[in-house]
Amino acid sequence: MTVLEHEKVFRAAWQDPTATRYGLTPLDVNKVLADRYVLGEALVFTRAMLWDLEARKARHPDVFIPYVVAAGSAAAWGDEDVFVRKSMQRLWLDPDTYGLVLEQTKLDHGKQIVTFIGAAEHPGPDGELLRATTDEVVPGLVELLGWRSPA
Repeated sequence: MTVLEHEKVFRAAWQDPTATRYGLTPLDVNKVLADRYVLGEALVFTRAMLWDLEARKARHPDVFIPYVVAAGSAAAWGDEDVFVRKSMQRLWLDPDTYGLVLEQTKLDHGKQIVTFIGAAEHPGPDGELLRATTDEVVPGLVELLGWRSPA
């Protein structure tokens, strides 16, 4: 697999005014959970717990975000922390339609950041060339940042 400098590619694209950018607003996860769920006993959701969830979701988005990714459509290949994933995701402009999304992914455990760089095409795990859906421009840059917790 070609080594991609994820952070460098991400930062360059983020600075490009023609690129689609989306940043998540920081939030207090424990407040959101307390506002929406009633538990039998107190739970403090820690940053380590969230990072574990995000790292697993990076490889299995169909399990963790089934309202976005079609069940059973996700696959990942490559190294433990640097890999490519494919999945059938709802199109932003036509949410009843799914398209193939290819993402070059990097887990940075030290910074607790997952970086996804969208790819128009990429060899699959068997070497066959895969091509992403081009029905619409699918945002190709997402970096998970901005999480606050008292723990």
